[in-house]
Amino acid sequence: MRKRTPARKLELLEPISESLEQDEMPVSSDARAEVESRLKTCDENRKTTLPWGRAAPA
Repeated sequence: MRKRTPARKLELLEPISESLEQDEMPVSSDARAEVESRLKTCDENRKTTLPWGRAAPA
């Protein structure tokens, strides 16, 4: 596995991660709370937030 590129490792991981349900993902309570906080802030500030494509154009 060490010889595989990061891109190849992600390719191998993708089918496994897609097979897990959202509530089966190993996410710490701190990480989950952070995501929930950010989503709440986004919802509350819908008028002032920018879509990612406008905030960080390629």
